[in-house]
Amino acid sequence: MYEVVGRERLGPHYGRLIAAFSIPDASYRNVYLSSIFTSFAPSYFRLSRRGGRWGIEVRVWDGEYPYVFVVNDSKTVLDPENPEKTCLRPFPENKNIELTMSLAKLGEVSPNSIKPWHATHIPVDPSYATIYEGSLVLRVRTHSRIFEECYAELLVDGVRKSVKAGRVGRVGYYAVYEVVTPEVTSRKILYRFFLKTGDGEVLPYGEGGLGDESFIKFSGELAEAPPWYLGTTYYLIFPDSFRRSGEGGGGGNLRWDVTPRPHGFLGGDLRGIINSLDYVKGLGVETLYLTPIFKSPSYHRYDVEDYFSVDPRLGDLKTFQELLGRAREAGIRVVIDLPVHHTSVCNELFLKAVLSEEYRDLYYFHQEPGEDLVKLVKNFLGGGISCVELRDSISRLSEVPYETFLDVKVMPKLNVLNDRVRDYVARVVDFWVGVGVDGFRMDVGQALPPEFVEMLKKVLRSRREEALLLGEATSDPTYLEELLANERYDSLMNYGFMRDVLAVLDNVIDLDHFITSSMSRYSVLAPLKSLSLYNLLGSHDTPRIKTLISDPNKLEVAYVLLFCLAGSPSLYYGDEVGMVGGGDPDNRRGMIWDEGRWDKELLKLVKELIQVRRSCPPIRKGLMSMSRAGDLLIISRYLSSSQASIIVNMSGKTVEAGKAVSNLRPAVYRRVNISNDGLSFGEYGFLISC
Repeated sequence: MYEVVGRERLGPHYGRLIAAFSIPDASYRNVYLSSIFTSFAPSYFRLSRRGGRWGIEVRVWDGEYPYVFVVNDSKTVLDPENPEKTCLRPFPENKNIELTMSLAKLGEVSPNSIKPWHATHIPVDPSYATIYEGSLVLRVRTHSRIFEECYAELLVDGVRKSVKAGRVGRVGYYAVYEVVTPEVTSRKILYRFFLKTGDGEVLPYGEGGLGDESFIKFSGELAEAPPWYLGTTYYLIFPDSFRRSGEGGGGGNLRWDVTPRPHGFLGGDLRGIINSLDYVKGLGVETLYLTPIFKSPSYHRYDVEDYFSVDPRLGDLKTFQELLGRAREAGIRVVIDLPVHHTSVCNELFLKAVLSEEYRDLYYFHQEPGEDLVKLVKNFLGGGISCVELRDSISRLSEVPYETFLDVKVMPKLNVLNDRVRDYVARVVDFWVGVGVDGFRMDVGQALPPEFVEMLKKVLRSRREEALLLGEATSDPTYLEELLANERYDSLMNYGFMRDVLAVLDNVIDLDHFITSSMSRYSVLAPLKSLSLYNLLGSHDTPRIKTLISDPNKLEVAYVLLFCLAGSPSLYYGDEVGMVGGGDPDNRRGMIWDEGRWDKELLKLVKELIQVRRSCPPIRKGLMSMSRAGDLLIISRYLSSSQASIIVNMSGKTVEAGKAVSNLRPAVYRRVNISNDGLSFGEYGFLISC
């Protein structure tokens, strides 16, 4: 069952609902809550046993949320006390996944009267009040069924100004209104809002909340020096599949060009990446993101055997340090993947936990290890079997006595709330920051408890203030504000962007829906967060974007959106030359180095887009607004007094833009006819002006 038990308060200002979810205990050994606000991952919201029930309290905005309980590690259970159900496809790039889930309706859909919490503005929260690069950004959230207009009254150094706020996004049942005032040089700012209902009634929102006319003193974030990763362009490399340093280099046991790609080592290595840095630099990318490089029995290396060493198949620590140095000389930063949600069964912590009661709580054991498991571990430690043989033997056991990642027996889940595990992870972070990495992408980041992420952030900042902490999350960041609190992740992987692009180009959603969804993602987060989101069209966990979008014109539009919407764009290795591939592991094919097989038109466009971002500050780090004119999508990126305009024909027919935009100077364009009479956009044509 679910019920609303309260609401957050910060003085007179109201925030999210506090909702309790619970399920009767049916002799479960563990229970997790899985929903869109958990990124559909069990781990982050672990329920506690309370008498005859399992329960948890969560904080979410008023809205509708599909959810299920995940019990005994992997079994999905609908809420037996909630008859409302819904069916959804949470991952549109994988159309085979369809889920039936219980549905929670939290808050009032159509309130009968106005309550103090039907409008909210939290002055100290940077998602509501920020001065970013000289522009004042103020936002207020109001119940969309009550208020229809919003105005802001500003006093800046005593000068009064009234501005109509734009309705820019939504979260749950609430609309987000925004006012942006450029070229603000003073922090002596007072402001208040006036909200107009559908009946014409106007209510003030001031320091005392809804109904109060007193001015609010600006106390929000002052963001004068954006971090290096805001607006950076990433290049994601899956090391085993990028390049061999020589024939058979890296210990590959598969043909490099095998398709479809099976599981197994291709043999890519660190020396291969070093030898390809000129190519990477030539693209214009600024940050390398490497999937795990640690010693592991698997080609993907997400089950780590030793966190303090480089996998010998890739090279050694000295080679990795050479890669860091060469990348730094090329002006490229390096971020590495850190999977600590789970480990390999060969990891020293797991071996201790199996053999000793003293270390059992390093993982989530629900019963004592059986004799077969203990015997296998002892045989491995005695040198009788290899790590691969230990892994394969454990995977054949009928059951295991511990929690796992996605029911994979050889990926035991670490108890990251254990003090000894925290100390261990802190040492891992300290070690690799000392080696010289610029940050970490946290695998299964949405499933790591917030207190653990806060510890991680503190350790990272104490070692290197500017280091990046990027979290993996599969849900839309709109629902994951909590993960992006200042003391937690700096950025999240923005799969919501990818899914919206696929949906609008496949006519699953219309252009209005795309604009609202994109602006919602942007407007519910502080500018430093939304402009740092890791935008992507594909990764090692999704089918290749050219496989998902076969129409070359639509594919070009997808890349324009990737590089021109707010955020930090990422290229998955080989996508820039038109590589194809299905789901895991076929999306991890060996990089194509034969230029005769490259999509050179696509590569040319990608390089142009990267160069535009590097030379046009508004596109790289500017604030954003979006609108439409018929089938034309109009994106404005602005930074103080400078602005960039992006116009995209989102249809398969010719659209005339007229003289209103004929003065734009195109930096990049395709399928656009420019004349004295204006602009004519052909099928999925676009123009970028800065």
